[in-house]
Amino acid sequence: MLCSANDNNIYAACDRSSTIAALNCSNYEVRNFYVPNNGIMEICEDKRLLFVSNTSDIGIYDMDSFKLLSSIKGFMAVTCIKFDKKSKKLYVLDKLLH
Repeated sequence: MLCSANDNNIYAACDRSSTIAALNCSNYEVRNFYVPNNGIMEICEDKRLLFVSNTSDIGIYDMDSFKLLSSIKGFMAVTCIKFDKKSKKLYVLDKLLH
């Protein structure tokens, strides 16, 4: 689960239903979006992007429309994604499968 200070939302990814829920903390509205994922995501608030892992790739989604803009492929099994403090570099922890 991730919080976004700029739009007052809390985002939760569910790998079982392949959805991301966006809870608006002002009016308590919940919006659900179909986004294939393995429960791992990160927010880039400066550019209003969600980086969502789907095990072997990371989808880059617009935070307003939840449309897929791009993807980063070639991972074995993403276990963690994080930005640096300035949101300039994305770090990906990839697990090798035996």
